[in-house]
Amino acid sequence: MTIAPTHFETVGAEAQTLLDYIRDEYPASWRIIEANIGRNPHLFADIANRAVGWASSHFGPSYVQILGDGYAHFLTDVNREQLSYDKRGSYRNRSYDDVYKDVYDNDQYMQYYNWGVFATTFLWEHHLRIYQFFIQAFVNHLQPDGNVIELGSGSGIWSSLAASKTSGTTFTGIDISKSAVAVATSLSQAAGVDSRCTFKFGNALEFVHEGERFNAGLSCFLMEHLEAPQMLIRKLAESVVPGGIIFLTAAITAAEVDHIYEFRSEGDVVAMLESNGLRVVKLLSATPQADVRRRFLPRSVAVLAQVKQTAEW
Repeated sequence: MTIAPTHFETVGAEAQTLLDYIRDEYPASWRIIEANIGRNPHLFADIANRAVGWASSHFGPSYVQILGDGYAHFLTDVNREQLSYDKRGSYRNRSYDDVYKDVYDNDQYMQYYNWGVFATTFLWEHHLRIYQFFIQAFVNHLQPDGNVIELGSGSGIWSSLAASKTSGTTFTGIDISKSAVAVATSLSQAAGVDSRCTFKFGNALEFVHEGERFNAGLSCFLMEHLEAPQMLIRKLAESVVPGGIIFLTAAITAAEVDHIYEFRSEGDVVAMLESNGLRVVKLLSATPQADVRRRFLPRSVAVLAQVKQTAEW
């Protein structure tokens, strides 16, 4: 039997070290990751080399275990929740209070969770598709001297990635987690974009911007974590100039322990956006490899939208 090479020419040393760790410690996860890189070598390298390098700067040598173990724990949780969802037919939790104690107020769990989510940005093939769409449909169309608001910025990876691909655009991120704000600030420094990225502590749903509206906005994988995601959409519509572009993502029939709002179709997302001040311009629905034994097909949808300039457009 021929063993496929595990070194990829496009992958930098830090990312390769992480891949070697996952291959050795979590071989059950490795086959899918290896196939992903084989199909998307340049796209994978474009984001993984950046993101892993930033994590290495933030953590030092321990980045390998933190990202690798975080990804493995997160993947285990996702698979368990999805199987349970298939049987139950609905998400386990329906409110923020339901998940706060076991998830958001559990520091050990959140350590694995946050960095597991971070790693899926490049380790999951359908998330690579989201990243590609993000660059082509959103980042490449930002105004060189414009400003962007990100609501629910988390680790700040999306703003830092966008800033690393632009020259003069500035980014402001808002997140309800003080630790996430600290991480986002650190990662933007590692990326060399901290002069154009500012992360602030605050509730995204209560954000009030003083002064002129932003030129553009984004919010990635927050909608499904909210009891009323339409509030987030309205807040973005209020914060961005009419006609300004907004990038949003949402999970559809994808169960995770802290997913609250259950979107059943891409149409559910579109309808919510268009009834709360936005006009959908482009949409990408990306899914992992389908398993016909599963009742639900988990997928991620990314949308490029514009703030409506009239009630109808």
